[in-house]
Parts: sequence; C-alpha cells; structure tokens
Amino acid sequence: MTDACEGAQILMMKQVDGLIDDREASQLQAHLDTCATCSAELADFVEQKAVTDLLRKRIQYDEALDSYWGGVYNRLEQRIGWVLIIAGTCILTGFGLTQLMLEPEVPVWMRIGVGSLAAGALVMLVSVIRWRLVTGKKDKYTEVIR
Repeated sequence: MTDACEGAQILMMKQVDGLIDDREASQLQAHLDTCATCSAELADFVEQKAVTDLLRKRIQYDEALDSYWGGVYNRLEQRIGWVLIIAGTCILTGFGLTQLMLEPEVPVWMRIGVGSLAAGALVMLVSVIRWRLVTGKKDKYTEVIR
C-alpha cells in the first residue's frame, strides 16, 4: 500500500460518511482513476455502509416496538381486545349452533356435520390452551426478543 493509498483511505471514509468537501473529493477521484484497488475498496465500503444503515434502521424499529409493547397500557389494551373478540365469537357461535340444532327443518346430516365441526374446534382450542399453559413455564426462549 502506497502513501497515496493510505491518504485515499481517509478520504474514502469521509466520502462514505458524507463528510468530504469538494477539494478532497477531487483529490480522491484523481487517485481512484489511477488505482483499481482503491476503487474496489471504496465500492466495498459503500456496500457495507448501505448494509449497516439498513441494520441501524431495523434496530431502531425493534427498539420502538419493544418500547411500545413494554407499556402496561398497551399490553392490557391488546389482551382486553382479544378477550372481547373471543367472547363475542363464542357467544355468536353458540347462539348460531343452538338455533341450528333446534331448528326442525335442518337435515340430520347437517346437524351431525356442524356438531362435529364445533366439537373438533373446541377440542383443538382446549389442546392449544393446554399446550401453551404447559410449555409457557418451561420455554427456555421466553427471554429472547426476536
């Protein structure tokens, strides 16, 4: 590496960071026109800068998301919303199934099919809740954030 290349590296860092002035930019361009190694290195620096900028944006997004969900009100709001949705769905489904089963004009095969579907959905719901209760306490990755 020559002295010119060492000086160019400093100018390349300034260019990548957006801190280079016009005089330095012309010096750098004059060196890059004659040095293919430094030109390739500058291209690598620019690519790495783009990747780290994207990573920085992702980290900022994750921090904002963690901050939002860290609030008690936000978590409570979401849980209340899910409870209301599930309760409303259960009430409406129960009413609909009751009306369907009690309606005399509904064919028997439809009653059996709807009853089987409802029973299967209930069994699956209970299974998922049981699984979550059992594994929730033993999950070694609960502290891992994304």
